[in-house]
Amino acid sequence: MALVRLSLTHADQEEILWPVFKQVVFPMIEASEGAVREADLAAMYREHGNVGLGGIICTVMEEVVSLHLYLDTLDKRPEIMKTYQQIFMKAGR
Repeated sequence: MALVRLSLTHADQEEILWPVFKQVVFPMIEASEGAVREADLAAMYREHGNVGLGGIICTVMEEVVSLHLYLDTLDKRPEIMKTYQQIFMKAGR
């Protein structure tokens, strides 16, 4: 989160953090929104207004929600796995 904050608050005017941002945030954006051109990501990084901030916040929010759902259902995982194992066992007969 510090990386996102630094990059979006004009704190990285020399774009020193751009390689790190590209390596860390770019895969998250692609996983969330699909393929993104590097030029579009660079524009998002340099756009310190609503467009850049909105795109990055949506991606981070997707990751947080996914983690939240994962943690909320972690205790149910063995039961769910067992159910699917039974379904696949029946289908393989």
